[in-house]
Amino acid sequence: MTPKQEKLKKLAELLLLDSKGANGAHYLLLDKFNKLIEEIETQIAGLKDQSERRLKAIEYLIRGVEKKRGPKGEDGKTPTKKELAEIIKPLIPEPIKGKDGYTPKKGLDYFDGRDGETPIKGVDYFDGQPGQDGKDADPTLIIEKIESDLPKSKVIRKIKKILKKIQKELDELKKKKLEVIYTGGGSSGGGRIVKSYDLSESLNGSVRTFSLPAFWRIVSVHLSSFPNILRPTIDYTFDASASTITFTSEVPDNSLAAGQTAIIVYSE
Repeated sequence: MTPKQEKLKKLAELLLLDSKGANGAHYLLLDKFNKLIEEIETQIAGLKDQSERRLKAIEYLIRGVEKKRGPKGEDGKTPTKKELAEIIKPLIPEPIKGKDGYTPKKGLDYFDGRDGETPIKGVDYFDGQPGQDGKDADPTLIIEKIESDLPKSKVIRKIKKILKKIQKELDELKKKKLEVIYTGGGSSGGGRIVKSYDLSESLNGSVRTFSLPAFWRIVSVHLSSFPNILRPTIDYTFDASASTITFTSEVPDNSLAAGQTAIIVYSE
């Protein structure tokens, strides 16, 4: 085996060992292997060209030689396998012991990636600041905030003033429960005496028809919640013969709930 053939074999073995991972050494060995292949192919092409030229020269010489018939030889015979083996065996050279395979060395024949590094906090990555514990909402502060955000318009001030006046009237009516008020009007059928009746203790948010003391007609109805002053036939109806008053669906349930105030002003 020629030196170049040995070198080629060595590179082929290295390439086979390195085939398990594609790294820089793999491509370097592959490049060397390809260059040697190119050199060998160039030499083979040269030898082929030389052989063709020599063959042509020999053919030219043969054509110039006069053909002569020699003496007839003896009939040939086909040798047996044993005879062929005895003739060929002495011609076979002794086998040449090959060199041990070469183990590639890390850092010389191939290289791995660099050792991993532990990232540094503040340089390679950053943590956010720990969040603070949440606090329960303060209902009082929320109400104060809403009130402070309400527009201070003339309409709101006017509504507050009217509600304050109505509340004052209701408080006065409570103090004068069943107090007789003489109006000086009415007729022979009734209506000359005006009284008030407090329904507040009877309110529960579901009952809408209430019994009243005997009356001639309802003068007015006052609530502590919206709509405050009720409209006859729209917000309420009454039946003088049965001494009852009925609130319509125009009045919300929460305005007739327990804790609210309802004052009925009627005439006898």
